[in-house]
Amino acid sequence: PTQVTLLGYLRDPEGQRINLKQQFFQPQPCDPTIKNVVLIVGIGMNSGKTTAAAKLTKALLRREKRVAACKLTGSVSQRDLQEFLPPI
Repeated sequence: PTQVTLLGYLRDPEGQRINLKQQFFQPQPCDPTIKNVVLIVGIGMNSGKTTAAAKLTKALLRREKRVAACKLTGSVSQRDLQEFLPPI
């Protein structure tokens, strides 16, 4: 795993810490037509979460279902980025 060290905080001209969530996050109203949500979670690396989500997404797409998928944690692995792409 990558090790990260905090070097400091970004500050505005008044010296206050900059919080990007407070500045840019704008919650959107929920879409009441969304009925089914699948969340795949786990705490272990390499346990198959991304693979399971990608296979489920592709299976639903093959059945012509409307699907949206995302990976909420960052990853530098090209395999993870390509996992959700449809086959060529």
